[in-house]
Amino acid sequence: MKDVLERVERKLIIMGDVYGAINYLGWTIVLGVYMLLYVLIYAYEIKVNYGIIMGIFWSLGMAFIIYLNAVVWKKIKQLRLESARIKVREFWGWVVGLVLWFLIPMVIHEDWSLALGFLLFIIGGNLGLALSFKDYRSTPPVITSLLAIPLVTGVSFDFTWAIAVLFANVGYAISAMLYLLSSFSLPR
Repeated sequence: MKDVLERVERKLIIMGDVYGAINYLGWTIVLGVYMLLYVLIYAYEIKVNYGIIMGIFWSLGMAFIIYLNAVVWKKIKQLRLESARIKVREFWGWVVGLVLWFLIPMVIHEDWSLALGFLLFIIGGNLGLALSFKDYRSTPPVITSLLAIPLVTGVSFDFTWAIAVLFANVGYAISAMLYLLSSFSLPR
């Protein structure tokens, strides 16, 4: 019986690791497609209403992330039952980051302030996850976003978003890799 319970526990841990990887990979895809649109619009000087295009893109991107997480979370809930409840206190960092994302451009009236707010959002959210879940695998986006801050301040608007999104995206890719690697490192 103990052997069976240990195997089930390993499978649950692996599933949690894969869920973490899928979440970060979903964001990597969304940020990557964003960068593709960004480069196409600016490199080829495509005349579009940037606000409308980005509004549509982010709406679809968020719908994709919500759908992706709902599908995976449903499977985890089936296996974990009680322990799969989401607690609001575990996501305090995202709330703090979101507030900073909106406040920074109100306080600092520079082209780069919106990108700085975005980086602080990524830092706050992922740091909050790392501290709440005591999980180092959420920290790469924090580190890469911190590295991007000096690069976005003082740069023209065209490059601030590219720098911010690329650095955050690298962090998300590293987190996904760490989650996947940890799923293979459990003793059999």
